[in-house]
Amino acid sequence: MKMLRGASNNQRTPQTPGTPQQPHPTDKKVVQPPVLADEKHMHPTTPQPGTNKLTRMWRHIRRRRDDSFPRHGSASFVLHGEDAMAVGPRYLIVADGISTSTHPSNNPAGPSLSPSPSAVLARALVHAVEQVLLHDPPPVHLADFENMIVRAIISAQAHCRHVSPSMGSTLVVSFVQGKHLFTFSVGDSKCLVLRKARIAYETLAVMKEFNVPWTVTHHPLRSHMYVVQRIPLKKCDTVLTFSDGFGDNVYKDEVLQLVASAQATSVHPSDVCSRLVHHARAFVPADTTQESALPFAAAAAAAYVARVNEMNHDTKEV
Repeated sequence: MKMLRGASNNQRTPQTPGTPQQPHPTDKKVVQPPVLADEKHMHPTTPQPGTNKLTRMWRHIRRRRDDSFPRHGSASFVLHGEDAMAVGPRYLIVADGISTSTHPSNNPAGPSLSPSPSAVLARALVHAVEQVLLHDPPPVHLADFENMIVRAIISAQAHCRHVSPSMGSTLVVSFVQGKHLFTFSVGDSKCLVLRKARIAYETLAVMKEFNVPWTVTHHPLRSHMYVVQRIPLKKCDTVLTFSDGFGDNVYKDEVLQLVASAQATSVHPSDVCSRLVHHARAFVPADTTQESALPFAAAAAAAYVARVNEMNHDTKEV
């Protein structure tokens, strides 16, 4: 688990937990940037409380600095090392590489030392998007943000033009600009905005069909493959971004309870993320009858029923 700050990210590659450089690979990824909190953080060099003009001025500067740079953190659990992420004071990016059964990373004997095609693409996507967010003028309109991310995706695809055509990755980008949150999503990785113990916003999953998300591949990106949105933020909002490996194992009301409980003790955002990941991993059904308790299993059952009803309707019309 690492904290990444945007100001020092210019020359680094995206953080990719679970690669051979890390001894304990893991499968779900949660990223939580800022709690836009109305808190007063005391720095070790902050003058002691007093009534003089210099102290009041310092407090004002610290308060403005804290509002301008929200707290952020991350945690991860990656199985095959095919995911990538980047976290900064105003952005978070998650790319979920699509696993391929033919790659050695899926070998039960152990992970491969070479990244899979999807891992290469996921890292390229995160790096390209991060560079655009760091160096381009901040977006004003939704179209500005859309153009920035699409341009970054095209750059990542060009970088991976010699990689196997089996590569694929979902992508979700969240960017805080002023009092608004911009989001760009391809596939089923998600972004939530939590506000006063409720979900104020959730990105749409962009799917071909159930459990088959649209992904970035070597083919050109089309407008029906992604969704770009902008919403207003309020103080104390919590922005949470994660791959489907987390969302498939934790219900949203559980997310609300866990985040509220963690924030009540004033823990760091990375600690909140770690608790969420631990909770997602903790559920182990004692028998197959309990699998319906998982969000993914419930969604699969609902999709099956809907499909059967659709087929019955088609049969009656014939």
